[in-house]
Amino acid sequence: MRIIIVEDEIKIREGMGKLIESLTDHIVLGEASDGEEGLDLVLRFKPDLVITDIRMPKMDGLEMIRSLVPDCRTKFILSTGYSDFAYAKQAITLGVKEYLLKPVDNRELLDCLDKLSLEIDSERHRQDVISDYYQSRSIYQKHMALNFFSKAISGDCQPEEFAVLKKQAELEGTDWFLVLSLKLNSTNTSVWNWETDLALCHSIMENICTEVLHGTYEHLLYVDYSLSHQYIILGLKDGSCQVPRLEELCEHLIKLLKDTVHIPVSIFSGTPQHGAQGIK
Repeated sequence: MRIIIVEDEIKIREGMGKLIESLTDHIVLGEASDGEEGLDLVLRFKPDLVITDIRMPKMDGLEMIRSLVPDCRTKFILSTGYSDFAYAKQAITLGVKEYLLKPVDNRELLDCLDKLSLEIDSERHRQDVISDYYQSRSIYQKHMALNFFSKAISGDCQPEEFAVLKKQAELEGTDWFLVLSLKLNSTNTSVWNWETDLALCHSIMENICTEVLHGTYEHLLYVDYSLSHQYIILGLKDGSCQVPRLEELCEHLIKLLKDTVHIPVSIFSGTPQHGAQGIK
């Protein structure tokens, strides 16, 4: 763990730091003599753990913690010479993990560090699992979108198969479709490097296009197709009616992509058709 110690008594502060660095694998990033200094250190280094006294000049430990939560992921151990339950109660409401009375027993401190280290490792593992899940889900969704598009334009997609693919692509709420083709013209080489930035460029395009179009077209599928071509499938409730705001939205998209992220595109539109024919 990366640790910061906030304690106004220099002997206690230095002794705690030496103990941690000599008997554990944890790193003491810095020390502070009051809550204001401690607050600055936490905001600068974003440590895993802060060990802090309660009673300190300028800003006490509880006030420092109160200034950091709820967005701060840092965990806290309070050490104090005051055994008043009111302090412990406030500490609990602020999410403080441990509460140690001075003089702090070395063994008790090390046990606390072991306990919180295991807790942090467990949280990191959960975050890795969640991150892996969303990354895998994103790859799966892109694969489904590309599969749906490829099948639809193949010309031999039967209605039954199309209905299944439409559900997989989360477009089951509509039967009429219109396709927009986005052609990347050239990119500003001072901003984008195709060898390293292509995936990021396409991701930005997808986010901007989805945000701009989704307010008007509830059913929308972005297809990351190739180096220079992307496609957007718009689901329509009724193909007989005029396509709402399409030209205005496309002009806005072209300007937005060029002015904000330096990606010049041309947009071509198909015509509304029923079923797979609208995509083909």
